[in-house]
Amino acid sequence: MKTSKGTFFFVRNQEAPMENRESAVTTTKPFKGSAGKCSTIILHDTVLNLNVEFKSKNKVGLFLWGMPKVGGGVFDRYLHNGIIYQNRLKFYFPDTAPKDISIISSDKYFDILGSSRFPGK
Repeated sequence: MKTSKGTFFFVRNQEAPMENRESAVTTTKPFKGSAGKCSTIILHDTVLNLNVEFKSKNKVGLFLWGMPKVGGGVFDRYLHNGIIYQNRLKFYFPDTAPKDISIISSDKYFDILGSSRFPGK
């Protein structure tokens, strides 16, 4: 491959075991067949100390930004790295949420907030 920095060559390691060379193709994907299915998100509001269930990432996107489908990857850094969004919200998948917590519906949460939009937006 020629690039502006020089020429590079890609060589297959013939001594690598066959299962290692083929693993990228044959490995099962954990979310295979889940395309189009809603992913429930548990949101913890640290200010109100409430846990809220959103039925899909799109509903979380509507709440935070007023538009769905901002890209599923936008939540990954919050879901997997423990980052708190806007110094207030922490996100969990249902199986990674703290145990023995009470969870309210998003409708009840909106009633408490007085709006279906994230405060300050």
